[in-house]
Amino acid sequence: MRKYGFIFLGALLISFSPILLRKYRVPLISNGKVVGFAARPLKVGDAEFPAFVGTNEVFALWGDFFDFPVFVHTFADRKRFLCIYDYDTAVLVFVVDTGASTAPTTNEWPPDGSLRDSMTMFITNVVVRSQGLARLPTLTEVQEVSRDLAGLSPTQLKARSFPSGDLGLYRYYWPKDLLLKELKPDRNSAWPR
Repeated sequence: MRKYGFIFLGALLISFSPILLRKYRVPLISNGKVVGFAARPLKVGDAEFPAFVGTNEVFALWGDFFDFPVFVHTFADRKRFLCIYDYDTAVLVFVVDTGASTAPTTNEWPPDGSLRDSMTMFITNVVVRSQGLARLPTLTEVQEVSRDLAGLSPTQLKARSFPSGDLGLYRYYWPKDLLLKELKPDRNSAWPR
């Protein structure tokens, strides 16, 4: 009888592991220090992914089953956050700049003007609350994040990334080479896989 009790408890634990062992927070790290976190909602449908620095919410991203953030990089000033976002038919790369009210006057990334226009349009659908401006990153910002991302170990990358599949006992993350493709200086497609 005890054997069946253990089997039942094991099956129950495995069944509820996507809820019990779910990754609920992703740390926001700047210069090797945790400065805040981004929360993952338990809800599967339309939901928001709020990001906090300290106890202050600085922005939130909309998401659902097919659209969700993949990676958030916190710059050293702790006011700019580069986000890589899976937007179903495109991969968006944008900056939430909580310290600025206007975008940089020149933006050379991505080099294709129609891609810049479409990504800018999609960003407005994704950033739902912000204390600043959501904009495309500059080439300098993209290069800085690429260098930092390239230096992360697989464990560090998983700790700083949002899982795109979370079964509790097993999580799937985007691989580093795929994230680096999204940040290529000569990116010319909304879906550069």
